[in-house]
Amino acid sequence: FPEQLSQLGLAAWKSRKVFGSLPDGQIGDVNVSTTQLAQRLGASLADHVTTPRGLLTDDYVGSRTNVGFRLYVDTLPQHVGEHDFFSGITLHPGGEARRNIGEFATPGIDVLRRMAQKQRNVQAIIARAEQGQLDAARYAAQINDLTTGLDSSTAGNVIYQLGQHYRQTGKWPLAAETFTMLTERHPDHPLAEAALVWLVRYWSSGEAAWREQRLAAAKGQHAAALQLVTQMTTFQPPAGLGQVLPAKNEIVPGNAPRVEGQLAVAEHTLASDRAGRATALGKLLEQRNPATYAEPTVRFALASAYRQQGLTKESRKHYFDVQRLRDHDDWWTCAEGERWLHEPKGMSPKTILNAANGPRPRLDGRLDDAVWQRTNKVDLKGELNDGNEPAAKAMVAYDNEFLYLAVECQRALARPPNDAGPRSRDADLAGHDRVDFYLDLDRDWSSWYRLSVDHRGWTGEACFDDAAWNPAWFVAAGGDDNLWTVEAAIPLTELTGQRPQPRYVWALGIERTIPGAGAQSWTAPAAAPGRPESFGYLIFE
Repeated sequence: FPEQLSQLGLAAWKSRKVFGSLPDGQIGDVNVSTTQLAQRLGASLADHVTTPRGLLTDDYVGSRTNVGFRLYVDTLPQHVGEHDFFSGITLHPGGEARRNIGEFATPGIDVLRRMAQKQRNVQAIIARAEQGQLDAARYAAQINDLTTGLDSSTAGNVIYQLGQHYRQTGKWPLAAETFTMLTERHPDHPLAEAALVWLVRYWSSGEAAWREQRLAAAKGQHAAALQLVTQMTTFQPPAGLGQVLPAKNEIVPGNAPRVEGQLAVAEHTLASDRAGRATALGKLLEQRNPATYAEPTVRFALASAYRQQGLTKESRKHYFDVQRLRDHDDWWTCAEGERWLHEPKGMSPKTILNAANGPRPRLDGRLDDAVWQRTNKVDLKGELNDGNEPAAKAMVAYDNEFLYLAVECQRALARPPNDAGPRSRDADLAGHDRVDFYLDLDRDWSSWYRLSVDHRGWTGEACFDDAAWNPAWFVAAGGDDNLWTVEAAIPLTELTGQRPQPRYVWALGIERTIPGAGAQSWTAPAAAPGRPESFGYLIFE
């Protein structure tokens, strides 16, 4: 770049060696053992990076035991550069490319022993909890024993590592218990703030609550109650989980009518209990870190939690604060949209897709059913929107039992041979032309369902970022050499215990990903998949 040469005065240079990291488990030309103790750090490499890794990435994963690297370029003579990263290259400490070597204390044998035992205990607790051998009391005792003798920083890292493991494997109650333990026992730990944010999002999430209720029912704990939910035909939803759009300027009361029967009371109580935990944790986060508390993902989650409790005034205050603290960006528009839903005057600040209530389609991938003829098609556009991209359209419909999804996409790549065949659960769709539907039922703009379909009709799903969610849904693919189509039906009971009524509103995102070519979206921007603030509104007709 000329600016780097002329303005910054940076001279051109040539790399002497180039290494590339290898996939997990592969041994390379040079290997780094993350369990190796670094004396200058007083900890293993894996332990040392636990805190920054947790702060920098939402999708936290622990360090691999071994990281292998392959040497791709070596310009040094006589193969002297093959031994390690800097063999054959002289870089003096304190020079332009090296730090000064500071003072360090060599850890004693007791520290080494505790660190080794800690790693073994972590794996043992994970295994026992997964096998259902630990109840809550014993689990807490095991964590206490595990962290005894460790400093606060190391103990906090261990607890956070356990919590993230349970979160990623869909064991959310254990994750919540673990993260709560971190915030209570080590409130000043850098990762305690991240744990608090997750807890606020988790307890306020209607999608997470329904998934756990479904899991409990599958285990037979609430089977009778769930059967009552699925048999009910029409009812008004409890406050908070979604919102009915008012007719004209009518304002929806904060407390919607209860469903008849004891089940509705129990469900409403359960939702209120979760929402109450979320708001209490929100107040704690506000005290500890006001800047993080002001983040939109936190404020919208708390607004949803207050709305679930029928506290409309408190909920609207969060929307007002978001608008007051931000410029007119997508988050500002989300807050303005909530105000518009409360009192719809003028045009909606959010893009709207109306879901038609029509007859059940035959799932054959042809999109010639009556319901699709009366459903609005929305175009998926790329970031440039220059008219040169392959066309793509999407539709959404529903009836008393199912939510229906349909896509029609011009092929961006040549039709692959034998693209039909048996589908696998949770297939890797990364290399295929695909469309993702994001459904945020309670409009907390923080958690959602993701339903993915590709040109073959293969699927992927996630709930609150957990790909272990496996709903029962039905997909048919069709098309020809120019187009590929998919139509799908997912039972409403896989998504919610409340059948959507006319004028009911969910948040919706629709995004197409074309490998090697870019992305298309119903709402802008198309280049950033899964941005909740860019979702629009799905309004049920």
